[in-house]
Amino acid sequence: MIKLILFILSSITCFAANEFDSLVKALIQVESGGDASAIGDNGKAYGVLQIHDIMIQDFNRIQKIKGNKLFLKHSDAFNPEISVFVCKTVLSFYGKRIVNTKGYVTLEDLARIWNGGTSAWKDQSEKNPQKELNLKNYWQKVKKNI
Repeated sequence: MIKLILFILSSITCFAANEFDSLVKALIQVESGGDASAIGDNGKAYGVLQIHDIMIQDFNRIQKIKGNKLFLKHSDAFNPEISVFVCKTVLSFYGKRIVNTKGYVTLEDLARIWNGGTSAWKDQSEKNPQKELNLKNYWQKVKKNI
């Protein structure tokens, strides 16, 4: 039986654990091809998920909100297990906010957030057509790896 408890976004919407894990694995393939020592974006992105320092700061803020005491530094992103934990924590947090806004969340929404920031799940066509095109292209790459 598929475990539904690992990534519950609300009582309305949830992903099976294997769906969410498939998304994270696809993000890893797109971001670094699985290279834990990868450094990209002119030295600003680290590890298998190409995590920026701002993402670590956001993770630490989310941890504080949840009352947890695990806080990370940017270099921790070179550890694949930590990177996956950061990714799942951040995407779960923002996924719940999307559910509160539109009633559901998709894997595409989450991939767009990972690539484009916390509001990237919203259509960017009017405000920034190039960003919208980039986000659509990114999703296509991720989807091929799921």
